[in-house]
Amino acid sequence: MFRFAVLCTLIFLSACGSKDKNSTAASTDGSGNAAFASLFQEMKPPYTLSDSGLLANKDTVRIRSEQWNQFIPDSITKNIFGATTRINYTPLASFKGKKGEQYFLVKAARENRSAALMVVAAHPDSLTAVLPFLVPDKDAASKQVTSFEGNFSVIRTVHRTLPDDSFQEGKDVFAYSELGRTFDLVMTDPLSDEKPELINPIDTLGSNYTYAGDYSRDKRNIVSVRDGRKKGLITVFIHMEAKEGTCTGEIKGDAEIVDGTTAIYRTPGDPCILTLKFGKGAVTLQEQEGCGSRRGLECSFNGTFKKKKEADTKETKRK
Repeated sequence: MFRFAVLCTLIFLSACGSKDKNSTAASTDGSGNAAFASLFQEMKPPYTLSDSGLLANKDTVRIRSEQWNQFIPDSITKNIFGATTRINYTPLASFKGKKGEQYFLVKAARENRSAALMVVAAHPDSLTAVLPFLVPDKDAASKQVTSFEGNFSVIRTVHRTLPDDSFQEGKDVFAYSELGRTFDLVMTDPLSDEKPELINPIDTLGSNYTYAGDYSRDKRNIVSVRDGRKKGLITVFIHMEAKEGTCTGEIKGDAEIVDGTTAIYRTPGDPCILTLKFGKGAVTLQEQEGCGSRRGLECSFNGTFKKKKEADTKETKRK
């Protein structure tokens, strides 16, 4: 009798140990979505994930479901990781849809690269659609945030900081289509690689001064000269970009006319002193002192700018 009791106890402990081993192995048993669904924490939208938040996630739980691995398209993993194997999937969250569908959000990782994928299960025993939810890039000037909204749409947003400290924003909105069993792009506001148009803030001022007009080296490096607030002054606007836009500078204010061809930008409270030397069809800038407060450290305002033809100036104003 004693031996029988010991045997039963050993069988019971063995069964419990087997169950614990399967759960720590991230659930390899079960059929359909039940093989991995219990690993996800069910949440309610809205839900937001940033690129920094994804990269900071150190959860070690893994999805070890063959069904899951077979469903993720090779085209997606190839595009993100350059490979289709040895990719680890970590559960992040799940959401229950309006019509019973389930949205699973996972972190996919291979070596030193990570991405978040959203997978839809329209039925308890199948996976039906997948969307790259957030794929961090290597651009230090950009930040990515993706949200899963209360209406079950996915909004991917990219913020980029430009060299002049201005911002650009791009946005894509996706929604799951039950009919097509895909994520459809329903709206896009692309992040433009083009820099915003340079606006001349003194363009409409008078231009009776002998050397009034617009001077330039290119579209992003200009000197604009207009009549001043009073006799003996001119108003200048100078915009400069160098080193592919990574070093910029700008000056707007009064310059004192010191002789027939020379003016000096010198304003109380501003340490920058800059000479403008006018000649036939051009103006040459020369920093005298203190202009580092107006520009980046690795460039200067120094240089010669050619005067635009009057027709070019009028055409620019019409635009």
